[in-house]
Amino acid sequence: MKSTLPILGFLAAKASAEFVNAVYYDQWHASNLPGKNVTSAFNQFIIAFTDPSLLMTDPPGNYTPFISVDDIKNQFGNNNTKVTLSIGGWTWTPYFAVFGVWTYTLARYANRQSLLEATANETGRALFAKNIASLVADTGADGVDIDWEYPCGNGIDYKQVPNSEKTGEIETFPLTLEAIRSAIGTDKDLSIAVPGLTRDMICYTNTTVPRLASTVDYFHIMTYDLMNRRDNVTKHHSDVQGSSDAVDAYLAMGLPASKAVLGFAFYAKWFTTDPNSDCSTNPIGCATVAMEDANGNDLGTSGALTFEPANMDPQPIPTNASTSTDGTCGAAVTLMCPETYCCSSGGYCGSTNDYCGTGCQFGWGNCTGIDITSSWQRAQAGSVSDTVRGGEYFWDSTVNIFWTWDTPTFITEKFSKIVADKSLGGVMSWSLGEDTYDNSHILAIRDGVTTLGTTADYNATQLITSRNLRKYRG
Repeated sequence: MKSTLPILGFLAAKASAEFVNAVYYDQWHASNLPGKNVTSAFNQFIIAFTDPSLLMTDPPGNYTPFISVDDIKNQFGNNNTKVTLSIGGWTWTPYFAVFGVWTYTLARYANRQSLLEATANETGRALFAKNIASLVADTGADGVDIDWEYPCGNGIDYKQVPNSEKTGEIETFPLTLEAIRSAIGTDKDLSIAVPGLTRDMICYTNTTVPRLASTVDYFHIMTYDLMNRRDNVTKHHSDVQGSSDAVDAYLAMGLPASKAVLGFAFYAKWFTTDPNSDCSTNPIGCATVAMEDANGNDLGTSGALTFEPANMDPQPIPTNASTSTDGTCGAAVTLMCPETYCCSSGGYCGSTNDYCGTGCQFGWGNCTGIDITSSWQRAQAGSVSDTVRGGEYFWDSTVNIFWTWDTPTFITEKFSKIVADKSLGGVMSWSLGEDTYDNSHILAIRDGVTTLGTTADYNATQLITSRNLRKYRG
């Protein structure tokens, strides 16, 4: 396919000279947040997420971020701290299909028939871009982050809409970004969240990556979830080697290193292993049970735990804990589910296997699955460091659960072996409220950026212009 590179000045991305230390901030993890003594390390906050369907109509739907730009700057940074809006996310990605020829996808995922009127034409993209520009202006944001997971396929709907029906997104994806750039101008940031697994880089090629890089400021490379429920053998989900390989893949396709942003995750992942597989001998590369059904739905045999106090150091349930009246539950809110209901890993009451199965919060309601929190305590006590690939892991033989996570030690190693060695343009993390037990991962990132500032052979021009770097150097 012939690529038409944008040559007009208003479509071009600005030079990416500023070293980015960004963190996503989501409304589902907004308790026990660190103070400015920790958060001033970040020079960009990304509010997640904006439902893209609200921006595809005229007039646009009503949307107000759960926290304002000014409140973020006052609470976590300063007037020079950048705040951008992330549009999309894993669950809402199917709405981006409105810019392709597969608009029927939307009817499968939501009762938003008006979206079906949009088609793969310049008018539809221009409306979307115009609404984004208005949202940026109305909120005072410094730009937007497009979280399309993933253009050309392998998203949440990959079983319902096969990749073969999304081939046109290789053209509509860059066209959409070009329309957004034109609408918001070059004085605003435009970043994209991109996959860390090569199997998901379907729309990213030697032709499209240079085109995309000429439009956007940064590629936020999601170098985590490198193992997920679509795998069938155990591996690390955010190891040094896997992260390095992901970055190298984009650089090989023509991404300037100054626009590559390395991702970190503030959570551990767990996967149920096959009882018939010898995981005691080979914990890495051990067979798992099925983790998705034929329709791509989660079977509840894998999941994640954040580095929040309730998971890292669970406390006895208070004897005076109240019963939930709004459906929320668990240690984070200290609310019990009503009798016969279960408290899911996400902190909501329900009665199906999604709530009561593996990952259910024991003691806060009825649970029928494995006590994942107890397994995680065993993982922390018996963790193993893979110094070859650079990742922490543990296989819990008592319940056949494999754990994989990142540590401050390996974060430090990523800075030296990836960020510094490849002269990357920045780092980003998911998410602010998920490292609140001791902020050890955030602090390791802070120290890593500080070390870059004292490394003579690093690209100093990227660091000198960083607005907040001086706030935590030395």
